[in-house]
Amino acid sequence: MLEGLKKKYDTESEAGTVNIQVMKAAKSVDGLWVGVDFIPAKNRDTDSPFFIEINSTPGTKGYVKATKTNLVKDVMTTFLNKDNWLKSKPFKSIYGDKLWV
Repeated sequence: MLEGLKKKYDTESEAGTVNIQVMKAAKSVDGLWVGVDFIPAKNRDTDSPFFIEINSTPGTKGYVKATKTNLVKDVMTTFLNKDNWLKSKPFKSIYGDKLWV
């Protein structure tokens, strides 16, 4: 993803900052394959981008266009690496033990 961002931002540092913000947004939906649509802030040094939507089932046309890479190869490389596999975690409710009052 960072490769695609480099083409639209002036510096690698600027792309890295946006990448961190986009990754946080993607992690908020806890998905394996996520697309994040956003509009960059005018002042990228102090303001976060404006997030339009986080897609849990994104299309791939934009990815291929932005990165100029082989999407199938990237996906297979990522998902065949066992370090990227989900680790089961015990469920923790946001309400703790007090579901009903």
